[in-house]
Amino acid sequence: PNRSEAHSAWSLCSSTTGKQRTVAIIGGAGHGSSTAFWLSKMAQEQGQDVRIVVIEKDPQYRRCSTALSVGSIRQQFSGEENIRMSLFGAQFLNNIKDYLSVPNEDDPDVNFVHAGYLFLASESGHQVLLENNKVQTKEGANVELLDSDKLKQEFPWLSTEGIVAGSIGRRNEGWFDPYLLLRFLRRGASFGGATFVHGNALSISVRN
Repeated sequence: PNRSEAHSAWSLCSSTTGKQRTVAIIGGAGHGSSTAFWLSKMAQEQGQDVRIVVIEKDPQYRRCSTALSVGSIRQQFSGEENIRMSLFGAQFLNNIKDYLSVPNEDDPDVNFVHAGYLFLASESGHQVLLENNKVQTKEGANVELLDSDKLKQEFPWLSTEGIVAGSIGRRNEGWFDPYLLLRFLRRGASFGGATFVHGNALSISVRN
């Protein structure tokens, strides 16, 4: 769209009518479509009148990082917040039909392959591995520590020279198709009432 069309879309997004609240989301790939989906779900559950408009300049998602990335998930972080978010993400992927199914449409499936991440540590990094594991297991992540002997048994092809321990996710880690996830998030958001607009957001005006 040209400049005037994009400006008209933004003006339309930022207007309000009566008690209706309007939310404009700039960018409609993974983050934008997910935000639109969860907002529409929350609005329905709380009985709120919310109008959601997503502005996306690349509606085919040919250049967006979501479609070009390798989708993966793990809980082996050092921060509690990251672990909790990832645990919810795994629960979401494991039960995606409960969240993103739409009547008279194919069931959502993002080809989630369960295969844990394997982290290896030398002597200098061993303590960090142990400390991270305490945080991970405390938050409910199923992560197992392996010494060098167990690593050799489970991964006979792996050279353990200089390796004293490893950490592997036993559940809820792996990879999936991020483009399929984007597709189903957008479909779910649209079903929930969100509108997707092809255009560029040129500016943001703030009024008191």
